[in-house]
Amino acid sequence: MPLPQTDILDPWPDVANRHKVRIYSTAFGGVTGLLPEQFTQSFSNQFVAPFATVLTSFNIGVISAQELLAKGGKVDFSAVFKELTNQIWTGTSPLSTTLRLRYVARKSALDDVMRPVQRLIRMSAGTVAGSEGLETATRAVSVTLLKPPVPLLIELGYVLRLKMALIISHSVVWTNINDENGIPVTAEVQLGIKTKRAFVVDDTEVEMNIGGFKKELG
Repeated sequence: MPLPQTDILDPWPDVANRHKVRIYSTAFGGVTGLLPEQFTQSFSNQFVAPFATVLTSFNIGVISAQELLAKGGKVDFSAVFKELTNQIWTGTSPLSTTLRLRYVARKSALDDVMRPVQRLIRMSAGTVAGSEGLETATRAVSVTLLKPPVPLLIELGYVLRLKMALIISHSVVWTNINDENGIPVTAEVQLGIKTKRAFVVDDTEVEMNIGGFKKELG
């Protein structure tokens, strides 16, 4: 499914989609940026060796290697330790990437810089869900309930599509050069992005283009 075509802030309407990052939120709409010259996608596997510090012997039971040595146990330690250091897979991390998006006032600092950056900020932060009264031992207090950010749909050119992505870090560098209204004429946004769940080979939340979704994007 391609990004919805409505309510997208696109400061680069004359640039082909294969050169763009396109980010869409069901809560705030969409925003685009230029695809960086380079970006990295990464994930990692987690393994543990739960038996690496114990040995099993016929008469001794499960004890540490140091204890077995102290007892004079006769064991081929190289072979035994090799078996006991067997790595057990415990899962795969989410897929992550870091994007650096630069916004430049081509026609309007408000439309080309400020509004896209503000929308990215809204996509990155939680929102207020409401308030609730609580009774304490001494008085009644009102607490604010927060909702986490909505997972995003992110397309990086024709290379990668993340269907359940979270912005886990967000930073903006503003220029001190402003237009006549005091709006910065450039800004650089760095986003740390991670999929909501662990990444697996047959993941339906992550697609890599091998000619499959390019036609959908235009």
